[in-house]
Amino acid sequence: MALGPIQFYCNTAVALICGIALWTDCSSRRISNRLILIGLICTGAVVLIEVYFKGDWQNAGGRLAAGGFASLLHGIPYVSGQMGAGDLKLAMVMGLLLGWDAWNAYMGYYGLVLGMVALILCLVPAKHKPSSLPLALFMGIAFYLCLLNDMGL
Repeated sequence: MALGPIQFYCNTAVALICGIALWTDCSSRRISNRLILIGLICTGAVVLIEVYFKGDWQNAGGRLAAGGFASLLHGIPYVSGQMGAGDLKLAMVMGLLLGWDAWNAYMGYYGLVLGMVALILCLVPAKHKPSSLPLALFMGIAFYLCLLNDMGL
């Protein structure tokens, strides 16, 4: 499936943001607010281009819906103290940039990755289990799997 130039730009932005977030989350357990701001600026540019130049309100609405759904989905573990705010904001930016159609495919891979991690953690003895895991790592893996699928690999 050929991607349009706008979705290619969005996928490139998500790939870069995800890669940096993955590195910072794994190394220091933090995701920078500046990185999230860059993602929001990219989203603003995409929505402006889609609405103003292409007149495509449906894609812009889909981006907002995906970002809202991502915030809601990740807000539950955040409110209960099981996840950091950086992961919540990263999920929101990914939803905004991917849009509704790509977000649905991404969520399938995300569920698959998290299910495999849960299965592996069930097999690990309790004394060897980590106290916490960087969620950006799993978001990144799911996104890159989604990209590989889009490329036909």
